[in-house]
Amino acid sequence: TDFLTTVGGMQVNQRSHVHGQGYTDLNFLIPELLGNVRYKKGPYSAEEGDFSSAGAAYLDYVRILPKTIAEYTIGRFGYHNILLAGSTKISNGNLLFGLKLKKYDGPWDVKQNFRNFSLVTRYSKGVPDNGFEVTVMAYKADGHATNQVAQRAIDSGAIGRFGSLNSSDSISTSRYSLSSQWARKSELSLTRANAYYVRSELELNSDFTYFLDFPTSGDQIQQKEDRNTWGFNSSHSWFGNFSNHEMENTVGLQMRYDNVNPIGLFRTLGGVPTAKLDSSGNLQPGIVRRDMLNEYNVSFYAENRIQWLPWFRSVIGVRNDFYHFDVESSLKANSGKKSDNMVSPKLAFVFGPWAKTEFYLNGGGGFHSND
Repeated sequence: TDFLTTVGGMQVNQRSHVHGQGYTDLNFLIPELLGNVRYKKGPYSAEEGDFSSAGAAYLDYVRILPKTIAEYTIGRFGYHNILLAGSTKISNGNLLFGLKLKKYDGPWDVKQNFRNFSLVTRYSKGVPDNGFEVTVMAYKADGHATNQVAQRAIDSGAIGRFGSLNSSDSISTSRYSLSSQWARKSELSLTRANAYYVRSELELNSDFTYFLDFPTSGDQIQQKEDRNTWGFNSSHSWFGNFSNHEMENTVGLQMRYDNVNPIGLFRTLGGVPTAKLDSSGNLQPGIVRRDMLNEYNVSFYAENRIQWLPWFRSVIGVRNDFYHFDVESSLKANSGKKSDNMVSPKLAFVFGPWAKTEFYLNGGGGFHSND
């Protein structure tokens, strides 16, 4: 909820996610192909808005591999991992490809049978500050879930330490994306833009209380959503002088639209939505919540950096975030439309470096959106 993560310019945090606000699943990554990770701490940069009150991480893949990779890993408990990756010249650009297949059972009595498929293909020209790239990613994973169990169930001998009280608990998820990044740099300016589309799905069957509310059929629930996300980010920086001090100004525009249909919570038996008799003998419908969500966000920001002295610089910024929510819910009280706007000032003073060390005095406003 409070840490923004982006991959190749795409925000990974998912708004109003069925499993948790700001849900960040990075299992689609092929870590062997990551070229860099850039961290920021706190809400002090005007570039970051939603989810960045604790900080942010920017990850991206390389554009070129020095050599082709073919790797097979085998381990305990049915662990198998295959990695194939490489890059090649095409016309005046480079084509990067990577494929990762993984399988894992774990030590559990009910084998996880977890299967993970990740694919990335990227065509690029130039370098990150002066060029462009188009990237396609695909990811799919499913398996049996290994949730917590009651200590007394183990103590009584009903199950072993690696046993399960509901063998139908499971996870199925997928993510498919198309994204592009473009940048142009000169001695006096730097312009960046990126756009992306993400299609993602999640179905999670879990059981936290087992037979507390529904003694006969069990308390299993299903969290399910189908999501489409569109995003666009752009910024322009220009370099100059202010009273003989080096200065950099940046303005930026960011937009994102999430369409989730459905986003639902269901009572299930064996992973199948069904009505249940509760402990009082009353029939409870299988649908707890079933919503359709449209969420829009447009943000503007501006930032000024001045190097006042060799050992002192200032960073001043301001950010404006606008949101619009449109919800149609199976629960009438949760349906409706709402818009809101927020202005966040940013300020930082940086001293140093002395002995390769810098000191920061930071202040700024930040936020995270709610479900």
